[in-house]
Parts: sequence; C-alpha cells; structure tokens
Amino acid sequence: MTIYTLRPMVTADLPAVLAVQASCYTEVLLESQAALASRLALSPATCWVADDPGHPGALAAYLFTHAWPEATLPPLDGVLDHGWRHGAGPDALTWFVHDMAVAP
Repeated sequence: MTIYTLRPMVTADLPAVLAVQASCYTEVLLESQAALASRLALSPATCWVADDPGHPGALAAYLFTHAWPEATLPPLDGVLDHGWRHGAGPDALTWFVHDMAVAP
C-alpha cells in the first residue's frame, strides 16, 4: 500500500500541479500557472497537495479552495487578486472548492 504525504501547497509545487492538471483535464479546462498561483496566494492555508513517494518531485493530487462571494463564480483561468472581496460582506461569502485533481 502506498502512503502519501498530505501537506500545504507552496509556490514551488505549481509545475507539478500543472502536470497533474494536464493529465486529468482536456485542453479547454486547463488553467495557467498564473491563475493557479493567484488562488494559492488568496488562501495558502487551504490549498493542499499529496506527495507521491514513488515518484520524487511528482504529486499524486492537489486541492485549491478559497473564500468567494456566493453570488458569483471566479473566472476559469482568471488571475484573482485581493480586490475580489470589495463590496462582499462576511455573510455573502462561501467556501469555494476551485479544483481538485488526482493523477491517474
């Protein structure tokens, strides 16, 4: 049985995250490193990866989550900044699971 290590995502993980993303989604759903980095920057404590011990430097999975106004959706492949919260009171926020992927 393989035992994976779950840990918070860091910026250095983004190339491996892009590799997992590319193995899971069609081209029309792929997001850029800049878009994913902006989500990580919004909420680094809630973005996670699973290290694959059998493949050093590779990831088995990733998860991006962050707060977002519940009346809208963040743009696919859009670079987010901290201005997204402008005008959104705390009662209007929801926890948004942006993306999760598991390498095949």
